[in-house]
Formats: sequence, structure tokens, C-alpha cells
Amino acid sequence: MKTNRRFLSVFLIMLFLSSAVSVTNIESDAMPTISAEFDSPDGVGLSEDMPNKKIPKSMLVYTEFADSQISATGELKNTLDIVRANFLNDYHVDNLTDYSELASVIMDYDVVLVPEQEKLSSENITTIGAAWAGVFDSFVEGGGVLVVMDCYSATALIDGPTLHLFNETGLIMTYNLDAYTGETNTVVNTDDALSRGINATFPGTNGALRFNGTGGVSVVEDSTASTVYHITRGSGHIALLGFDLYNSGEAQEQILINAIQLTRHVVFDQSHSSHYNIQGDYVNISMELVNQGYAVSSMSTFSADILAACDLLILQVSYVAYNTTEVDIISTFVENG
Repeated sequence: MKTNRRFLSVFLIMLFLSSAVSVTNIESDAMPTISAEFDSPDGVGLSEDMPNKKIPKSMLVYTEFADSQISATGELKNTLDIVRANFLNDYHVDNLTDYSELASVIMDYDVVLVPEQEKLSSENITTIGAAWAGVFDSFVEGGGVLVVMDCYSATALIDGPTLHLFNETGLIMTYNLDAYTGETNTVVNTDDALSRGINATFPGTNGALRFNGTGGVSVVEDSTASTVYHITRGSGHIALLGFDLYNSGEAQEQILINAIQLTRHVVFDQSHSSHYNIQGDYVNISMELVNQGYAVSSMSTFSADILAACDLLILQVSYVAYNTTEVDIISTFVENG
């Protein structure tokens, strides 16, 4: 990692209802072709940031087998449009077109975004999966954010080629991958940062993907399986998004934004207070943080694992005392930065 993600002491707050060759830089005005030269501003970032965070943050977008057509239904174009509109002022964004170079550059970035790799073949999946085995583990565990988008592949003739690729690396395990279109999606975990700012239900888009995952939490589901899945591992995050942006929806765009913003992860501890929550009383506060570039979660059950991947912990007004173990966990969180 280029910078240490975990950066702040605990923020105690009482809130009341009254209160290289194949890596090129992405330009704000360049068309999203695979070979585009990009030029995002190295010296521009948020006007205010946490004390020992360096800005801008950095994102690598892997595009080697993505659908690069320039049209209203161009998945890569639409994805990079979201990146440009929301992150170029705060992030240095580069484009990688050769899988073999990933291992040598990955630790220079805070986020790796993998749009749907529609043009993957079964042979590509096996070859790249072997080359990437172990490459993402230290990146994620050390605080990196991996965002994977997926779809149905007419090239490989399989549902979810990108998730199949990451299964092959050994980083994740997903199964029962199945393409669908238009079915209602339902948010099933409102604590999770990926659910901020989206409606409780929304329609699935063309070529979307449902699947089952392990080692994380299902955030959004259709009637049968997950469509958005979040894995916390070490100090980092893996966001598995069962959609591309062939025909974009507001919910899908916001979920992508939320996933990238996990580099600045705020957690409201609601484990000792059920009176106030970020879905109700604190919704305006939580959405203001999202609009300022943060991912916002709530912690209904106190968890050291959640704190390991948290940058800012907010302890709310509490009606139940923290026990000695919990106090020690919070102390360790502070001592670790």
C-alpha cells in the first residue's frame, strides 16, 4: 500500500436528536478507450482530510478484457464516467492493460477496480488466475480495497467470468453464479457501507449476476441469492458487485461509489445503543459523510474484525457500559493508528 489506511484515534462523539508500459493515467476529459492516456491531478485532493492521510489517494483500473465500446451501453465507458465524475479530484487513477504487470505495481495503489471482464475466455481465466494467486492477499489484508464487477460473458459463455477469475486466484469463493435481468433487488444489510444512499428495493439491470459467497456478508439480494457482497479481510475490503453498467441505474452507481470510498471507512458503533441509528436519526449525518468521500457503516454487534478495517470509529451515546475486553479492543485500535 502506498499509504497507511488506518489513521485516526477514536473519535468520541455524543450525538443527540437536537445536535509503467501498460499502466496509463486517466484524464478527466479523455474518452474511456483502453489505450487512452490519462492525466489526473497529483496535487489535488480533499480540502480537508485526516492528519496523516496523503492525498490524492490512488486507484488502479484493470481493463484488459473489458468491453471498451464507446456507446451509451459501453460498460467500461459508463464505469469510467462514474470514476471521473466522483473521484478524479481526490484520487490518482491509472489504467492497467496487462495482467502480468499487476504484481509489480499493486502495492502502489489504495484501490483496485476490476470492471466486468466480458471478453475473458476460459483459458484466460485459468492463466490469469494462476498468475494472480496470492497477489491480492497482502494488498487487501494490508488495507487495500478490491472492487470486482461482473456480468454474463458471451465470449466465455459463462455467467460471472470475473468472479470465476477471482475464484481461480484463491482469494474468494463464490458459487451458484447465475445471470439475470430486471428482477427486484432488496437491501438485506442496512448496516453495511455498500448500502448507503440507495433505496430499499431497486430493479436489476441488464446482464446482472446473482451468486452465493463465503467469508463475508450479503448486502443486496434478489429473490434467490446475493447481488452485492462485502468481505472484510484484515484491514481491507473486497466488494463483489453483481452488475456491470451496461444500462446504468442510480442504485448501481451509488453502490460502486460506496465501494471505492471504503478507503475512508467510518463506523458508527451502535452495539451499545439501539436508540439512534444511521438509517434514521443519523441519516443526514451519514449521507453528508458519504457525499464528502467516506464510506459509512454501523456496527450492531461489537467486533474487533470490523474495527480492523475501520479508519474512524464513532462511539455514540451509550446506555450499556463497555466491558473490559471491548475497551481493550478500542485501545488497540487507537494504538494501531
